[in-house]
Amino acid sequence: MPAIILRRSITYNFICHLTAFFLLQRHIQISDSNSISCGLPAPFAQVNEWAEHIQQASLALCQLGTCLAVDECIVGYTGRSKQTVTVKNKPTPTGFKVWVVAQAGYFIRWLWHQPSNALGPASGKKRKRATGTAEDSISLNLTQSVVVALVKQLQEQIYHVFFDNLFSSPNLLNALHQLGIGDTGTARINCGFYQPFIEAKKADIKGDCWPWGTLKTAPTPDGQVNEFAWKDNALVLFLSTVYSGKEIEERIRRRPTITQPRARPIQQKFGAEPVLRLPVPSISADYNDQMGGVDIGRPAMSSEPERIFSLAGQMVTAQRGRLKPDLIGAAQCISSWEKSGVIRIAK
Repeated sequence: MPAIILRRSITYNFICHLTAFFLLQRHIQISDSNSISCGLPAPFAQVNEWAEHIQQASLALCQLGTCLAVDECIVGYTGRSKQTVTVKNKPTPTGFKVWVVAQAGYFIRWLWHQPSNALGPASGKKRKRATGTAEDSISLNLTQSVVVALVKQLQEQIYHVFFDNLFSSPNLLNALHQLGIGDTGTARINCGFYQPFIEAKKADIKGDCWPWGTLKTAPTPDGQVNEFAWKDNALVLFLSTVYSGKEIEERIRRRPTITQPRARPIQQKFGAEPVLRLPVPSISADYNDQMGGVDIGRPAMSSEPERIFSLAGQMVTAQRGRLKPDLIGAAQCISSWEKSGVIRIAK
């Protein structure tokens, strides 16, 4: 095994094997991270090069399937930074927000969210309107532009993208459809949805419900996007350029425990039965199956934030209050390796 000599001073030599040296190098920062500039604010500028390498490797190592999910997630961080956000209903409420496109928990591409940037989360630079592109005539808000920015970084093939009501609007689905990408998402009542379905949603909240299993569809005025209202535990609104509303499949369902007035139809459907096999629209079944593509990858990222927040093999930690080299960890490694004989400190 080759050995490398690190000269700590004029009179001291630090000798360790090559493998131990590279393990140690992960914990010691050998350059000024504040000098790194790539058009992003700190700490994103310091880790962006390594994050970009991980994303390129993720694409190279995986043959993507058709179904993708786009969602937000939080990289836990409790230090001081202008880039941190707090989302109280998240498993990791405070940290850096990242916009992710993933498949079955495998993170493919992501974008840093910059809360202090008035120009939007998808870019650190001013977004210029393109000319002659598919989506140049479609108005998207800053959050919706994230979905387009993420999928345009993937290799060209057939995709079906799922996202929640944070992103959905007929304009977004039109923009993706013009790029040749299928899409499905839940919708809010303020996204430009079909007005009779909006009124039905408001009535459903008050307990004036459709019978369980009712599915109604309507196209957008331009005929490019289908709008759905599906009565399940509550009245769920969907937008899609893939489904027509005729696709049905059976799923095993458990009797819900919720007691709100809007849940009375499904409680009546179950009666005293704890489990039933019920016909469900494919748009709802597939959405529930695929939308978790980002969520199931979050536990691994939450337990290993160093996977993203590292640069050029140098370990940086978020748990100690700020992004910095883990010098304490380096000292512990040196002591442990010296006692075990992996390294030898010669005077």
